[in-house]
Amino acid sequence: FLFPAHPTLLRDALWIAAIALCYFAAARLGLMLASRPEGIAPVWLPGGIFLSAILLTRRERRPFLAAALCVTDFIAELLAGTTVMVSALYALALATEAVLSAWLLGSFTGEPVAFRKSRDLVGFLVLSVFLSNFAMSFAAAGASRLIPGTSFWDSWLDRASSGGIGNLVVTPLLLSWASIARTGIGRWNAKRGIEATALFLPLVF
Repeated sequence: FLFPAHPTLLRDALWIAAIALCYFAAARLGLMLASRPEGIAPVWLPGGIFLSAILLTRRERRPFLAAALCVTDFIAELLAGTTVMVSALYALALATEAVLSAWLLGSFTGEPVAFRKSRDLVGFLVLSVFLSNFAMSFAAAGASRLIPGTSFWDSWLDRASSGGIGNLVVTPLLLSWASIARTGIGRWNAKRGIEATALFLPLVF
């Protein structure tokens, strides 16, 4: 969506590589901040990067991007000391969550998602932050059971809250920036100010 004119294989490859690099850096930072043996960070920012990148990439390139970020997450988990099996399950759960969230959100709100309508915000909160994130946290919590000394429900709650907060922090910011990059901010007035406040206050709180 950001670069719709004359897409090329090289440009798409560079886009995917750049996103994978950003994702890897965010994942490494998140895993360094993790305090539990199952590697749960207080806020999982890479989840928001994954979802935003999927929504900002043309549909025909999304499988390649999802595969690249899945492998990137797998490598980051391995470097953090997680076993091969658990790393693979974590990466698959995260990739599935992002793809499912993007599909549900795109079907509900239409694309591109720009967070300029209340429907975008409601769909994002219900379908991405809660439904997809909470569901895939079950899969990740199941994988955590392979690590000795972990609790399924504690792991699920930590992963659901960590991923949900990460999505809330990152995704609206990146998608709103992308919308402004595409169309400009437009004429600002009191009505738009009230609408923007009404949309983003629930995200803050």
